[in-house]
Amino acid sequence: MRLMTSDPPDLYAFAPDYGVFVPEVRLGDEVDAGTPVGRIHNLEHPEREPQQVRFRAPGLVICLRAIGRVEPGDCLAHQAVDLEVPESLLL
Repeated sequence: MRLMTSDPPDLYAFAPDYGVFVPEVRLGDEVDAGTPVGRIHNLEHPEREPQQVRFRAPGLVICLRAIGRVEPGDCLAHQAVDLEVPESLLL
């Protein structure tokens, strides 16, 4: 069994801008800090390079937004990390 937590705020990735989000990872992927979550394509300025969003911490991808429109603050992905449990509490 693997006990995990998703409490630390750096385990969440949020949209910094308006556009269409296209994920670059899959649910269940183990990722490192700096791994691309996906890209946000600007619909008002399609000539601009898509804005890449990256994970801030290593972890397991447990929630991932589907392709679709986003606005600033929308959650794009959520990770979990192993929970440190004292051995004395394990059965």
